[in-house]
Amino acid sequence: MAPLYAKFTSQGAEALAKDPQAMAIGERLFINNCAQCHGSDARGSKGFPNLTDGDWRDPMAAAVGSSEDVKNVANYVLSLSGSPHNATAAQLGKEKFAACAACHGPDGKGLKALGAPNLTDKVWLHGWGEEAILAMVNNGKTNVMPAQASRMSPEQIHVLAAYVWSLSQAGPQSDRAMSEPRAPAPGARVLRRAGETAVSLAAPRTRRRRARRRGKRSPAWRWALVWGTQILFYGLPWLQWNDRQAVLFDLGARRFYIGGLVLHPQDFIYLTGLLIVSAYALFLFTAVAGRLWCGYACPQTVYTEIFMWFENRIEGDRAKRMKLDAAPWNGEKLWRKGSKQAVWLAFGLWTGFTFVGYFTPIRTLAAEAATLGFGPWEWFWILFYGFATYGNAGYMREQVCKYMCPYARFQSAMFDNDTMIISYDTARGEPRLTWTQGGSRPSWAWARASTAACACRSAPPASTSARACSTSASAAPPASTCATA
Repeated sequence: MAPLYAKFTSQGAEALAKDPQAMAIGERLFINNCAQCHGSDARGSKGFPNLTDGDWRDPMAAAVGSSEDVKNVANYVLSLSGSPHNATAAQLGKEKFAACAACHGPDGKGLKALGAPNLTDKVWLHGWGEEAILAMVNNGKTNVMPAQASRMSPEQIHVLAAYVWSLSQAGPQSDRAMSEPRAPAPGARVLRRAGETAVSLAAPRTRRRRARRRGKRSPAWRWALVWGTQILFYGLPWLQWNDRQAVLFDLGARRFYIGGLVLHPQDFIYLTGLLIVSAYALFLFTAVAGRLWCGYACPQTVYTEIFMWFENRIEGDRAKRMKLDAAPWNGEKLWRKGSKQAVWLAFGLWTGFTFVGYFTPIRTLAAEAATLGFGPWEWFWILFYGFATYGNAGYMREQVCKYMCPYARFQSAMFDNDTMIISYDTARGEPRLTWTQGGSRPSWAWARASTAACACRSAPPASTSARACSTSASAAPPASTCATA
C-alpha cells in the first residue's frame, strides 16, 4: 500500500476530495477508526461533532460573574438562536455576554480561527436548553480525541483528514441537514422528550430493506441448522453398520466405532488433530463471516431456539406470556404452564437418552428404558444431561454464553487495534434521560449510544488535522473525553 499512499501524500485536501479512490480509502479508514463516535454517516451525536456541517470549534470555558449572571447569559445565548428563553433574563445577560464575545464575537457567530462555535445556529453539540448552557459556562468542556498515530500511519491520517474535510464541503445543504428536524418515515418508531420534537429511529430506506432481507434470511438459516444438527444428533445412533451401531464410543471395550473405522486408545492423536482443525476452522469462519458458530450451530443456540419454539406454541408470544404470568392461577394457566414444563422435561430427557446412546448401544438402551432397567451410570448421565439441557435452554439461555461458554472467555485474547467492538461508556451515557410525549426540540435530539472509543475531528486544512490526529496521547486526558465541535 505504500506506493498508493505516497501518491496521495503530495496532494492537498482539495485534490484528494476529488479523487474517488482516495475518498473510498478515506471512507474505509473513517468507518474503522472514527465511526464509533461520530457515526457511520459522520453526523455525530451529543458530545461528538457533526463532521458534515461547517461548524468547526474547540471547547470554550468561561465564568461570567455570579450564578444569576450565568443564568442571564444562558438565556441570552438561547435568544441568539431563536430558542425559547426568558426575555428579561436575556436582556440582562446581553451585557455580561461581553466576556464571551472575545471568542464567540459580539454577534455570537463565533470565530473559526479560535475554534469558537457559532451560537446563533441550531447546532447543539453538548445539549440544548438553559441547564445545558449553564453546565458549559460553569464547568467548561475540554474533550480531547485520543492520539491516533499508533493506529494509523501519517499517510493514512492524511487521506482520512481529507475525507473528513470533504464531508463539510457540500455547501449549505449539510448545515441545514442538522439544523432542520428530519420528518420520521411512515411507520417509524418515534421518541419524544418533554419540550422536544419527535426523533425518528428509522434507518434510511435502503438500509431498512437490506436489514429486512437479512432478517428474513437469518431465522431461515438458523432453523435449517437446527433441523440439520438435530436430525444428525438424534438419528445417527440408530444407524447400523455390519450388524453393529454405526457410531459407538465403547468406553468399556476401549474402542470407538465410526462407520467402518475402529479407533483404539493409541489412535488418540487423530482426535487431537480433529480438535485442532476444528478450533482453527472456528477462528477462520469467525474472522471471515462473523460468529457463525455462536449464532447458528452452537448447541446452546440450537436448543434455546427449540425450547423457545415450544414456549411460543404453548404459551404464546411475549405479550401473551406476560399476560399469562400476571393472571391469577386458574385451569388454563395451570394447563399451559404445566404443559410447557412437561414438554421441556420430556425433550431434555430424550436428549440425555440420545447422548448416552452414543456410549451404550442405543437399541439396548431402549430395551432397558421399557423396564427402567438402566445401570447407575446410565441413570446419572441421562438425568444429568437431560436436566442440563432443560436448565440451560429453558432458563439460563444467554447467561450460558455470557458467563459459562469457554469461547467467550478467550475471545478477548484475539483483540487487536483493528478489532471493532460495541461497548458503553458510563461517563458519557449517564445519567440517562426520561422520554415522554410532546413538545419541541432542536435537531441535536437524535443521538447514538456512545462507545468507549473517541474519534478525530479534523479541521481544514488537512495538514492541520493530520497533526491533530498524530498528537501524542501522553498529555491527553483519558479516552472518555473527545474533541468537540
